Amino acid sequence: MSVEEIKREIASLSADDKKQVADFLSQFSREEAADADLEAFLQRRLAQARAGDFSNQSVSEIWQEVRAAR
Repeated sequence: MSVEEIKREIASLSADDKKQVADFLSQFSREEAADADLEAFLQRRLAQARAGDFSNQSVSEIWQEVRAAR
């Protein structure tokens, strides 16, 4: 299905259905952002560990701090 076909299909939906589609699609961007944040965090933590920083905090504790700082 082409982008134009998808646009036509969405345009033919009711307002309620369009909102449901928008909500569904927005989940992907939130999940992608969370995945990117987690990947960046893990890369930084790996770099810290390689540099000799073996914090006694668990990954969960560090991740909670990262999330709280956002």
